[in-house]
Amino acid sequence: MMRRIRPFVISIAVMILSVSTLGGCKDVVVPPATTAPTVTPGYLLEGGTKYLSVSYEYPDDWLRTVLDFNSFYPKGQIKLDINGNAWVWIDTPGGPWTNTNEYVQWEVDIWKNEPDFHLLNGGKVMFGDTEGEEAIFIYHQSPGTHQVPREEMNVLCRVAAAEYKGTIYSVMLLMNTERQDYAEIKPDFDHLVATFKFLE
Repeated sequence: MMRRIRPFVISIAVMILSVSTLGGCKDVVVPPATTAPTVTPGYLLEGGTKYLSVSYEYPDDWLRTVLDFNSFYPKGQIKLDINGNAWVWIDTPGGPWTNTNEYVQWEVDIWKNEPDFHLLNGGKVMFGDTEGEEAIFIYHQSPGTHQVPREEMNVLCRVAAAEYKGTIYSVMLLMNTERQDYAEIKPDFDHLVATFKFLE
């Protein structure tokens, strides 16, 4: 004749099984939850490209285009179009420069022979936590000058550069001063450079 198992015996067995199961999980480590980076309202976060590993914030109404690499821009370029009247290029220019000061001076030397050239400002600039160099100048562009659309215009150029792990990174603004007010663009350009990060 089978003896009936009393309910309290079953309860004790369930408790023992539960404690045993919980004890087996004591070495399981739950990774901390990750959160998306906070982005300033009105801006977008650049995550870089396959070859250009950088991050920064730029206005959400600037049109972003990724350009192919070539011998002068070995990691390609990111172009930001500002209403068709101003453009920002982010790249790593290839050249014989040994530091950012040499590169910025090289950019100045390219344009200093253009009509109405004037160097407005220059000095140190911070790419996030990394110190760099910059120069701001104006000139009159004749048709056919490289990089900007091939039309005659008065141009303001602001070139900022920083070095990271032996590579020079450049952020250059070119704008048509007859159609665009620099005072309107300056805060956004400053913000882009201030939020700049190197991801490599």
